[in-house]
Amino acid sequence: MLGVVFTKIREDKLDDLAQWMAELESRQEEVRASFEREGMRHEKAYLLSTSDGPILVYAMEADDVEAAQSRYVSSPLPIDAEHQRVLLEVSEATITPELLFEARRMEPGDQRSEPRAPGRGPKEPR
Repeated sequence: MLGVVFTKIREDKLDDLAQWMAELESRQEEVRASFEREGMRHEKAYLLSTSDGPILVYAMEADDVEAAQSRYVSSPLPIDAEHQRVLLEVSEATITPELLFEARRMEPGDQRSEPRAPGRGPKEPR
């Protein structure tokens, strides 16, 4: 399962965000321990510069993104607490864009979901 979160970032906190992401790169063992605990497989973070300000696009892959997010929020690991603190400090607002398309390969045991009509809004990744 793929989850994507879009967050408007405070312009005065861009350096803090960049420093934290660089720190995460240097703490890969702790990040992987967090992934193991959460059930997360992969994360990527992108920064978009827009006329409305910077937008953080945070993509996550897990068997169950909601369950992984729940374990992240209640994590006893210091790196998860730090990650939550930094993201809270640098965030201005969560953005909920309109989901235009979604498809995935069906795996054994998956249940088919009904196609969604255009304009019905995004699925929530968290």
